[in-house]
Amino acid sequence: TPSSGGLTSEEEATMAKLFTRAVIAGPVKSILYENETISIDCIAEYRGPQGRLTVTVYNKSDNEVTKVSFDVQSSFEGDYMATRVSAPAGTSITSMDELKLQVAIACRRPFEGDADKSPTCSVNYTANGMMHSIPFRLPVVVNSFCEPMSMAKDEYMSNWRGLEGGNGTQVQEMFALGAHLGTISDNLISKLRSNLFPKLKIGTIEGIDTANSITGCCSFKTSTPGADGQQLTVGAFIRLEADRTGNRFRITTRAKD
Repeated sequence: TPSSGGLTSEEEATMAKLFTRAVIAGPVKSILYENETISIDCIAEYRGPQGRLTVTVYNKSDNEVTKVSFDVQSSFEGDYMATRVSAPAGTSITSMDELKLQVAIACRRPFEGDADKSPTCSVNYTANGMMHSIPFRLPVVVNSFCEPMSMAKDEYMSNWRGLEGGNGTQVQEMFALGAHLGTISDNLISKLRSNLFPKLKIGTIEGIDTANSITGCCSFKTSTPGADGQQLTVGAFIRLEADRTGNRFRITTRAKD
């Protein structure tokens, strides 16, 4: 069924999954959209508060794709994020060729981390006499600008307790495990600790966890200078706890910002 943006609900569901994969893929090529005419992929590279994204539109068809244009929009311009776009010189893609869009991003201060707040890009083009517009989200989230932190158990607990009870320093959520993932198991906990946390740039802390928890921390980088002239950073402390009986997780995050 058609939905907003001219895409079907099935296409939007697929794109949401591709977006999540791109976020944790690191600096490798990730497909964000594909149909019978074009494919759109992105390579996202981050270093501290700076990000560089290369969006590639590839013409899979036998016919030329014309009137290609890009429209990048961000909810967090100004104080939060600076975006600079370098559009390709051409506006046509011959068969089995491609166009590349370069997007440079600088994170200035913490922003809301919901995926639907990520910057968007629309690729507009004409194929076989028909105009098309493909909107999608760029893989830019809070974790993009984080770096994993490592610290001893006692130091971590001191920081954790220091943020206890403060105004606005803690967020806690419960969420059920998706049916497609089955039930919480030792293997799943192990994969989250060894695979997902590192891909989200969260360092794990040794000597704290049980078989049902993962504890980590990271440093959120900004390009805004502090009083000492150094770029401001925000430490974030994370604890993921499994409720195997209810097949759900509780995640608690503490940070000064």
